[in-house]
Order: sequence, then structure tokens, then C-alpha cells
Amino acid sequence: GCRRGKTAAAIVAAISAALQQCDISLKRVRFIATADVKADEAGLLAAAQQLGVPLRIIDSEQINLSCAPFERSDFVQQQVNLPGVCEPAALLSGRRTSLILHKTAYDGITVAIARENCFSLA
Repeated sequence: GCRRGKTAAAIVAAISAALQQCDISLKRVRFIATADVKADEAGLLAAAQQLGVPLRIIDSEQINLSCAPFERSDFVQQQVNLPGVCEPAALLSGRRTSLILHKTAYDGITVAIARENCFSLA
């Protein structure tokens, strides 16, 4: 999630800091995800392109109906009519996901990281 008008450079820096905090390489990132209310955010679109990672847009209705365990925010609810953006987007962008980095703020940009919990039954 991010405030309107955040630059691609600021968003890339926030994503990079979050990945570094979790000791995760950008090569392991499948998607950058956000809510559809942020789908036209120029800085976010440019950041995804600059990082070479697809941007996955999560439908607001899917977030509102989600039972996924994420931190709800009254502020976000008032601003964009959603209970949250970064955590639900991270959780809903994959399958069998769990948060490995809860919502973390970086100067007006919030980042959460989810991991897909896939395993083999070999």
C-alpha cells in the first residue's frame, strides 16, 4: 500500500528494505500485489516494471470478504473503504499463504510479505 503520488524510487526502496529485513532475494518474489483501488498508482506501476516483477491486482470485494488473518486498519477503512491493503493483498496473491513480514511502514509506503506454503507429497 502507499499514499497517492509516491515515486517508483521510494516504492522500490521500501520493497528492497522489506526483502532485506527478511533476508529474501528479489529473485524469489513472484508478484507485487495491491488492491484494485491502487491499480492506477503511477509509482507502483513503474516500480513493478523497474523490478521486473508482475503487479497482481486484488479485487476489493475479495479483500472485504476475506477471512485471512490480517491486521485491519480503521485509517485504511476510512481512506479507501477496505479493512487493509498490503497484508490482504500479500495473502490473497498466492495460495496457502502466510505472512512472514507483517505490515511495515516505510515513509508512507506499507509492505507485507507472504510466502506460499507448498509442499510435496513425494
